[in-house]
Amino acid sequence: MVAVCFKTRFGRYMYVIGGGEAVTRNSGRSRALAGVAGTLAVARVGAAGPTLGTDLLLNTLAAVVIGGTLLSGGVGGVHRSLLGVMIITILDDELNLL
Repeated sequence: MVAVCFKTRFGRYMYVIGGGEAVTRNSGRSRALAGVAGTLAVARVGAAGPTLGTDLLLNTLAAVVIGGTLLSGGVGGVHRSLLGVMIITILDDELNLL
């Protein structure tokens, strides 16, 4: 059984797809976006580390909630979250200037 799962093309596809094609497709997209986010974070700070984005967690959650996305799921969207990010960014910049 192990030889079929890891040494044949069918076994590798079966092992990767697992929960379904849509899950696998979304997993690939989220991994690609995580790579882009990591690249942008390193470009912003100039260094990388395991705790690079921990100070941004509260701002991220606040932006999503201000944008109108429910944390319990079901309602929201990317455009709403982007609006929340713009609001939080403007508030953060203005408070830094004050």
